[in-house]
Amino acid sequence: MEGAILDESRAFAAAAAAAARLDVSVSASDAAADLYFPAAMRREAMSIAAMEGFLVRPEYLAKSLGDRAQSSQVRGSRLAAAVHDGLSAVCAWTDDGPSQGEAVAFFSICDAASGRLIRPDVQWSIEEDAQWLSDTLCSFAETADPWTALETVRVIWTSGRFFGASRRIAAVAAPWVLKRGFACANPLFGAGREFTRNPDGFRDNAHDKGEWGVILAASLSEAFAAELSCLADGLASRTAILALCPPGRTSSSIEAAVAFAFRRPAFTAKDLCDGIGLTARGGKVVLDKLVSSGVLSVEGGSRNRTYLCRRTM
Repeated sequence: MEGAILDESRAFAAAAAAAARLDVSVSASDAAADLYFPAAMRREAMSIAAMEGFLVRPEYLAKSLGDRAQSSQVRGSRLAAAVHDGLSAVCAWTDDGPSQGEAVAFFSICDAASGRLIRPDVQWSIEEDAQWLSDTLCSFAETADPWTALETVRVIWTSGRFFGASRRIAAVAAPWVLKRGFACANPLFGAGREFTRNPDGFRDNAHDKGEWGVILAASLSEAFAAELSCLADGLASRTAILALCPPGRTSSSIEAAVAFAFRRPAFTAKDLCDGIGLTARGGKVVLDKLVSSGVLSVEGGSRNRTYLCRRTM
């Protein structure tokens, strides 16, 4: 028994240390908003989609996020895009937790790819489950710590609510829950990756509070370390991309365009011009330079071009 308690304490201590290192590094980086968070949410969305059996390529998700009107989107890409939007909603929650209305909106976003017909009885069930989720998260927020954070994720995971999508809801809500539980300033991504890597371990121990906590805590140590590496990789990628584009009169616009490409790896010329405040002519100059240097690739005809930056996916 003492050995089990010691293993649990070590696992949680390691997870807390890894969370602190990641949080401090992200907070200290003035480029995190461009280089880290958008990519982290895309990675998390793809992991959660994989958890449900859909392997989504980064390129497909980037295209789905860039053009929501695409009729050719496959189900996996639609699911990953919906999860991505759900993660965005979670990141906007206050430290007190979501209201019932926010929880309803959160589920509706995460469930957008299902095409569910919202009949009165379905709406009633959604509102009941959303109230339960709001109460659960707000109660957790009052006494948040690492142990209750992981237990809260487990409780949502095993609840069976939200028309059988409780595991997805738990995974999407996890960045906020972990942020509050480990007393961090930023959402903590990476749990989705671990749920996908060890599906049997989490499934088989879902009803064992102690074992679930140890497995998830140990997994999060690796996940947070991987996210820290991704932050460093993003900074290195930006340096490498800028090195490919010789400095000149458009250098400031090039830097802004590269930052935009980290946020949106698939975009049109209009998207770029609107996003960083360029004229159509100025945007063409910047895009031509990025394409000629190999930073961007182009798909589509002359009138409907999509620019892809695979280096930032």
